[in-house]
Amino acid sequence: MTALRVSPAERRTAIWTLVAAVVAGVGQGLLWVETAPGVVYKVYADGTFLALPTVSANAYVSVAIYTLLGIVAGIVLAAAVWRVRSARGTATFLALTGSAAIGALVALLVGLWFRSGVDPATIGPGVEQLVTAPPVVSWLALVIEPGLAAATYTVLVAWNGVPDLGRAVPGLGTVSSAVPPAATDGVGAPEGGPVPGPTGPAPSFGPAVSRPDS
Repeated sequence: MTALRVSPAERRTAIWTLVAAVVAGVGQGLLWVETAPGVVYKVYADGTFLALPTVSANAYVSVAIYTLLGIVAGIVLAAAVWRVRSARGTATFLALTGSAAIGALVALLVGLWFRSGVDPATIGPGVEQLVTAPPVVSWLALVIEPGLAAATYTVLVAWNGVPDLGRAVPGLGTVSSAVPPAATDGVGAPEGGPVPGPTGPAPSFGPAVSRPDS
């Protein structure tokens, strides 16, 4: 089994990808807190409670907002990482997927920490009142961001279609562009030009011998 070799460029890209994912996760969590609606409950005198029919769907809206933020973050993160030509490859793909998963977890934890609201189950018997519960989110939504990041990077790899993924070579641009197309296989000639052959002086086969007329 061949070990995965990681270049310095891939290490730097992995570190910056993780930092970007964590920062984006904090922003996602705060934005989710500001936009996700909570469900309004009516708490009765005996302590029982019931969600108001007009806002009972807010729980699904809350999960949908978190999911949408994860979709945007995953796609943008993958597109940004793909721009680093010298780090394209398997190691960067794995770093991207892991960083996106960590970013999604950070977003969830930040959202759960800063969300506001009152859990109707904590209110005992007393006066009837209306309370707004904190917005909710499903732990299953954590797979959206890393999944979209991995899928986006995979699509970009397939769309690229170059064996080396267009990785940069110092002083030569990309590997695919460093060698002229006409010289890659040694057969044929460029359009409108002579057939390529060895360079240098023509070989000598000794002095020329004149042949008498017959």
